[in-house]
Formats: sequence, C-alpha cells, structure tokens
Amino acid sequence: MDCNRRRREMVMEKILIIDDNAKIRSFLSEILRPLGYAVSTASDGKRGLDKARTERPDLILLDFQLPRLSGIEVLEALQKDNYEVPVILMTGHGSESVAVQAFRLGVRDYLVKPFETEQILEVIEKALTESRLRRERDQLMRRLEQTNRQLERHVIELTTLYAVGQSVTSLLDLEKLLNRVVEAAAYLTRADEAFLFLIEEGKDELSLRDSRGLGEKWVPGSRLKIHDTLMGTVVTTGKPLALDSTVESQELRMLDHPVVALVNVPLKVKDKTIGVLGVTSKTPGRAFAQDDSSRLAALADYAVIAIENARLYEGVRQRAEELSTINEIAQTVTSSLDLDEVIRSVMKGINRILRVETGSLLLVDEETNELVFKITLQGDTEKLAPYRLKMGQGIAGWVAQRGEPLLVPDVQLDPRHYRAVDEAVGFTSRSILCVPLTVKEKVIGVIEVINKLGGASLRSEAQFSENDLELLEAMAAPVAIAIENARLHEATKKLVAAEILQQTVVTVAHYINNPLTALAMSAHSLAASAEKGKVVCYDDSLSEVVRLTEKKVEEIAAVIGILKEVASPKSTIYLGETKMIDIREQLAERLKAIEERYKK
Repeated sequence: MDCNRRRREMVMEKILIIDDNAKIRSFLSEILRPLGYAVSTASDGKRGLDKARTERPDLILLDFQLPRLSGIEVLEALQKDNYEVPVILMTGHGSESVAVQAFRLGVRDYLVKPFETEQILEVIEKALTESRLRRERDQLMRRLEQTNRQLERHVIELTTLYAVGQSVTSLLDLEKLLNRVVEAAAYLTRADEAFLFLIEEGKDELSLRDSRGLGEKWVPGSRLKIHDTLMGTVVTTGKPLALDSTVESQELRMLDHPVVALVNVPLKVKDKTIGVLGVTSKTPGRAFAQDDSSRLAALADYAVIAIENARLYEGVRQRAEELSTINEIAQTVTSSLDLDEVIRSVMKGINRILRVETGSLLLVDEETNELVFKITLQGDTEKLAPYRLKMGQGIAGWVAQRGEPLLVPDVQLDPRHYRAVDEAVGFTSRSILCVPLTVKEKVIGVIEVINKLGGASLRSEAQFSENDLELLEAMAAPVAIAIENARLHEATKKLVAAEILQQTVVTVAHYINNPLTALAMSAHSLAASAEKGKVVCYDDSLSEVVRLTEKKVEEIAAVIGILKEVASPKSTIYLGETKMIDIREQLAERLKAIEERYKK
C-alpha cells in the first residue's frame, strides 16, 4: 500500500506512544505524523494510562519495561476498565512467557527492539485494519439497530393507521364516521385540537362537522368563510398546510385563538376538495413533525373514501326510503275514500320524506274558483280558514292557475309571494316548493311545503333541490286521484241518499194521495148534495166546512208535489243538470196561489 493511499485511509486516527525512551518516541512520531495520524506520547506507564483514559486513542504502542507502571500493569488496568483498544507491545527482550501474558491481556501484536520502519508500519496497519473493521461493524450494527427501531416504529404506525383506516371505512353512518376521523386525527398526531370541515354546496363557506378540544363557540354547524382563511388556502390550493409559530417567528391563530403549530390537509375526491381535516398544538414547544403530516394525509385519504361511501350509501338508503314512502302514500290514499284521512296521510308522508318546517294542502272551491286551505302541518288550519286565494294570487295561486310546479329558493325576493298568510300565523317563509294536484288536465288543488330542514343541525336550514321537486310531483299524482275518488265517493253517497229520499217521498206521497183523493171527492160530493137539497143545512156552516176541506186538501197536495220535485233526479245537484229547488220559496208561492184562489 503506498503512502498517499495509507494517508487517506488513516486521517485523524489517534496513536498513543508510551515509551520511556525519548528517541523511540521521536522516531515513531516522525514516521507516523506525515502519514496523517494524530500522535500523542507518554514517558511512563502512569501518564500513558491517564492519556489512554482521556484521549481514547485508536491504537497504543506500549513499551514493556516502563517506570511507575509496567506495560503489563497498563494492560491489566485497561482490561479492568473494559476499554478495548488494539495494543502493540514493544519489548527489548522477547520471550514466550511475555508473549503469552501479553496476548492474554488483549495485545494484538508485539515488536522486538530494534525494529525497522516498514516492520512497525506493517504491524500498525494490521492492527488498525482490524480496529477499523470492528468499528465499521459496530457502526453498522448501531445503524442496523436504529433502522430496525425505525422500521418497528413505522410498522406500528402503519398497523395503527391501517386499523384506524379499517375502522373508518367500515362506517356507513356519516356523522359517526366524521367523529371517528377526528378522534383518529388527534390520536395519530397527539394533537390538542382536531377538527373536520366540509364545504357547503353552492356556498363560499366551510361547515364544521365534528371537532375535539375546540372551545364552546365552535359547535357542529358553525360556518367559516373560505376567503382569506388558513383553511380556505388549503381548499383553494388543494395542498396541505403546516405552520410552526417558532419557525414563522410570529403568532399563529386558528379558529380565532392562538396555537403553537398546525397542520391542515385537504379532503380530495378526484382532484376536487370537499373539505379540510386539521390538527393544532397549543403546548409550548410541541410542534408537528413530517411524520405527523404524513399520517394525517394518509388518514385524510381513508376519510375521503369513507365519506364518499357513506354519502353513496345514504343516497341509496334515502332513495329507497323515499320510494317506499311514496308507495306507502299511494297505497294509503288509494285504499281510503275518506277525504280528511287521505289529506292527513298525504301531509304526514310528505314531511317524512322532505323534512320541512311547515306545509299546506289547498283545494279548489268549484263554486268560487278559489283555493281553500284544507290542512297544514302546523295545525293552524283554523287561522287560515278565512284566507282564500284567487287564481294567480300568491305562489300557490300561480301554480294552480298555470298547472306548473314551482321551486322558489328565496321567497322574500319573489314578487308572487302573498305575505298576508305568513302574517296571519306569525311565520316567515324562506323557501317554497309547490306542485299542482291535477286530474285529467284539471287542477283540483296544490301541495305547498315551506322551509326545508336538514342542515348540519336538526333545526338548521337546507335548500330545496330539483330532486325534492320531482319527489313532490311523484307524490302529487296519486294524491290527486285519491282526492278525486274521495270526492266522487261523497257525491255517490249523497246521490244514493237522494235516491232513497225519492223512493221514500214517492211511497209516502202514494199513501197520502189516495186518502186525500177520497177526502176531496167526499167533500165535493157533500157540496153537490147540499146544492140538490139532499142535505139540509139551515146556515152556511156546511158550505164553509166543505170549502175549508177542499183548501187544505189542495195545500197538502201542493206540499206532496214539492217533495216529488225535490226527489226528482233533475233536481239532484250532483248530476249537474239543475240546482236544488228552494222548498220554502216554492211552498210559499203555491200556498199563496191556493189562498188567492179561495178568496174569490
């Protein structure tokens, strides 16, 4: 091996020379220093042992015969200290017993004085090579142990993250899912606060869906503007954001309060950000590491998949429930001929599907062509009874007049809104869905639902959608048929009642007419006998009795005639040919005519 190569490989390796001969110390130092070794010397065993303990050399050149402490005593002291260092023993008179004792105490090699330069360099190189290999082995072992610890930690983290991911993706209830994601975020990053915001559809806002450790001000449903906020930056860029107040050298604020550090990661579906998952630290000196950000990002990936699955499941479940409810409404309303029961069932089913603050069902009064309130979800029908909507009046009147469904997202900005109804019941309409009830292209009424519920909290406001409009239209079709069937059933019952009345009147009239006819004939015969002198009466009493009898018979006959006309099919209003006659008016007219005739 040439000197240059040796120098490169031996840079900064320390060699301690312990020898009481100054010439040997100088000779060895002059050989070794040019080769890049750091050389230290000691003139006796005691000083040499002290330097070995303090300087920790890579190699010791140790003389056998030394003052104060011999070479063997130095070796024994080093062995007692458990200090493993390669030692080359130098001796002026080698012997087998000395070699055995030296090797037993850990000496790598020994030289017999005097020695040549090449000889000492070869022995030193051999000893240091072993030392280097041992050091490299020890370093590799330490690295391997460190790597194993890191791998074990990563395996534990990945196992934990996988378990959390499995736990998250197994949930189909969205609210429970979001809660578990937030709990997992706090656990994986050891954060003081954790939160999850989702973007409100159609709005420049984020809605808090779940949190841990936040103050009382921040509750589910709390809103945050996307514009000019830290979380808004994550939404607009679609990239994670990690900040540390120590590094930034300025106070960090998150959700209106100071924090030490924060990490916000986007929740993304096909490059579209749907929300933000974030954690903060409020503990001084507790910042988040890169591993924390990586774990949070991995959790966000799990969360997005789970959120989409939960939303799809909820959509399918809701659609199935809607179809089931529509089918149930259709069966209920078509199986009943009681109009009030039909209307109650309809409004109950509609509210179950659409979840609204209130709603009404109005029917057209055929006589006045006005809309009349038949039922409301709030039970305030009596308050609304005086209010009748003309065709075209209000949103309900507009729908009835045109026969078209209508979705009004902001009622207060719509000029068609009829505010008198809201004022009558102390209510504020914000959004309205209204659909016509149509039978054979004829509008017989409308269904109107107001202020959809279903935001982040139970009473918070949501927006009506086109899907809601389609659902209400789907429910309106069987409802209109059921209402018309119920009306026809009522009309049929009244027609049957009229027929029974007709038969009763005809029967009664028949049984009354025969005696009346006999009575009238008897009165007439009596009057004829008196005129012929067959019956003798000395005053006008007989004549008056006969006249009164004839008059009353005619009056009774007039009453029977009116009853016959009332029972006549032509007078039944439900057949639509003529109006029901006014009995009192007709009776008064006929009795008056009889009275006038008998006055003559």
